[in-house]
Amino acid sequence: MRVYLRGKTYWVEFEIDKKRHQFSTKCKDKRQAQEIASTIHADMLRKRFDMLLKAYEIITFGDLRKDYIKSLTNTPRSIDNKNTAFRYFEPVCW
Repeated sequence: MRVYLRGKTYWVEFEIDKKRHQFSTKCKDKRQAQEIASTIHADMLRKRFDMLLKAYEIITFGDLRKDYIKSLTNTPRSIDNKNTAFRYFEPVCW
């Protein structure tokens, strides 16, 4: 993050995900400009990671099992065989 003087006001420049962000702090004091810049930078990073966390949905093993059984177009006997096979994973995945 870079804080620099442009005219009589301080500006900030930083990069997040290879995207350049540049804006004025509207301050004439360098220390105050640095505080504003670090706050805005932290907020932007927090927003980015919140978006990343929301993008990943938590899927349980039980959900995967149900989806797999639904996708089978086999006979009821083969579905029973698959359910029996899944029981071997229950102690590990639950």
